[in-house]
Amino acid sequence: MRTSSAKAKGRRACQELQELILRWFPDLTAKDVRVTPSGSTGEDIQLSEAAAKAFPYAVEVKNQERLNLWAAIAQAQEHSKKTGLQPLLAFRRNRSEMFVVLRAEHFFELAGVVDSDRAVAGRDRAPAPGPRRAAPVGQSFGFGDEE
Repeated sequence: MRTSSAKAKGRRACQELQELILRWFPDLTAKDVRVTPSGSTGEDIQLSEAAAKAFPYAVEVKNQERLNLWAAIAQAQEHSKKTGLQPLLAFRRNRSEMFVVLRAEHFFELAGVVDSDRAVAGRDRAPAPGPRRAAPVGQSFGFGDEE
């Protein structure tokens, strides 16, 4: 793949995540959640102060067929050290939905808040597209490589 094509592919994934953030946090604007230019160092999504309060994550985005998960997590952790935000890795590949990786301890903190309040911080949120539960054993998750 040409370098320009790879950068465009990465930019599309960043824009997809930006759209998700803006959909779930309707008080934020595109000026609050900006996709950084390709080739710049640091987070792939730059957050304003207001955005960082609502969405406290240092984001690394990958759009690759073969992902070195540990290297990508390390990149998100480096961003986190600089910003003081929680590390978040968002990734996808062709014809796949986007997934995120969080620290397990942080994930369970979030799960506890949702379970006890039935809504994060009592906010009304846009409905999530698709099913809310994990697919049963044997059901496809849409990775495109199932038989």
